[in-house]
Amino acid sequence: NFPCGFAGVLAFDFVIDSLAPGGAADLSGQVHPGDTLVAVDGQYVDDMSGDDLANAILGPIGSKVVLNLERGSSHIAERAVIIRSAMSLLPHGPSSTRGAAFSR
Repeated sequence: NFPCGFAGVLAFDFVIDSLAPGGAADLSGQVHPGDTLVAVDGQYVDDMSGDDLANAILGPIGSKVVLNLERGSSHIAERAVIIRSAMSLLPHGPSSTRGAAFSR
């Protein structure tokens, strides 16, 4: 799974489908299924491929990643600062990168 511990499915936007139990995003309490990922470390994700997104999210264990999210249908802006943690390599879907699946 991603060091941030979420898996997403893309449908026009990167929407977080689920959180990896015990992953950094899950443990942070700042990221929730249904959140739409808007930016990673200030880089907007709307033109990113799944691989580009994975590269933006992945990083050294213990480093931080800043996720800009929209919450639910109200589009409330949220900023989550996640400290990356070690996660196992578990395939999740058609375009797996460390367990997070994204499809366009």
